[in-house]
Amino acid sequence: SARTLPATTTRMLELACQEAEQHLAQLTAQLRASDIPAAHHVLRGDPAATIAKAAELASIDLILLASHGKTGMDAFWAGSVAHGVCSRSHCPLLLVPISRDHGT
Repeated sequence: SARTLPATTTRMLELACQEAEQHLAQLTAQLRASDIPAAHHVLRGDPAATIAKAAELASIDLILLASHGKTGMDAFWAGSVAHGVCSRSHCPLLLVPISRDHGT
């Protein structure tokens, strides 16, 4: 659809970015209210490369990513973002497993 309806695709991506920004702003505010330093950024691009580059530019101390727990060839074929970030970044990486029961 991106080739046949580029304006629609662009608008859908813009809406997704706005929704992500609003959601992350709420989460960041909750963390700060608990005296936990936090920041958020919504960026577009290849996930692993974008995360690694943003962490480098911002001198991030720790990258935290949700993980589906895939390893080996399953992770390779699924296009594991965690593996891509790990191979591109020198920053410590904390993987938090996603609950399969609740999708969180």
